[in-house]
Order: sequence, then structure tokens, then C-alpha cells
Amino acid sequence: MAELAQSIARENDLYVKVLDREGIEKAGMGLYFCCLRAASAVEPRFIEIKYQSPNAKKAIAIIGKGITFDSGGYSLKNSESMSAMKDDMSGAAAVLGAIRAIAKLKPDINVIALIPATENMIAEKPFIQAMYLSHWQGIQSRLTTRMLRAG
Repeated sequence: MAELAQSIARENDLYVKVLDREGIEKAGMGLYFCCLRAASAVEPRFIEIKYQSPNAKKAIAIIGKGITFDSGGYSLKNSESMSAMKDDMSGAAAVLGAIRAIAKLKPDINVIALIPATENMIAEKPFIQAMYLSHWQGIQSRLTTRMLRAG
């Protein structure tokens, strides 16, 4: 997600700043760490993108949660909703789309886009519903809740 944000900023000549775990801690964002798991293989990022208009008299902020996958701890979510947990990043996706559109439209307002991005996993490399597993000779299968329970 941070790479996409940096790409959008580059394409549209926007300011972008991406904080890693250490930067998040130094910034004093302690509450952020409530949903971060030390076991996750994907490091958290806090993304800030700014659109600045030379004629702006106002500024607004848009914020979107970017939980790229939320396993819900020890499978606290029911099986029907587990496959949609990648949708927890839709707020961040909407903010990235909005800041890109704003940069193209060039309104007379300053906009700050903020995205806390992380994943909520209980293990570094967990098996999660909807992931694809590779088999012999390139055959792939999609992992389902039923497969996870059988294991």
C-alpha cells in the first residue's frame, strides 16, 4: 500500500511521507500498536500525502484505515465473513483514489490524506482463507474455511 501511495504521489507531484514501525513509535502513535502483531511478516506503515493549492484558503484531511488483512485474532470472525477481511483496507483505497482525483482536478483547497496501514495476523506466515496454495506442476487451489478446519 505504501508503494502504491508513493507511486501516486510521484505521478502527481504530491508530497508523501511514509513512516515505518520505528517512525510510528517516535511520532508517539501508541494506540496504533493495539492492532499490530509482532508476528506479522508485513511491517506497518503510516502514510501521509499532501495536495497543496497555491490559491487555497481552506484545508481538509481525509483518513482511511488500511488493514490489509484482518484475521481477527484466533479466528474470532465467522467463516462467512473471513474471506472479506481483505476489505478492511477499503477506507485506505478510497483515500488513495480520492487524493489521486484531487491532484488531477486541482481544486483550490489543501488536502492531507492520512492512512494507517498494517495487517492483523497472529503468525508471521499464517494460512488464511482465500489465499492460493501452489501444488506440484503449478496447480493451485484456493484455501477455504472448510480446509482450514480439516487441518
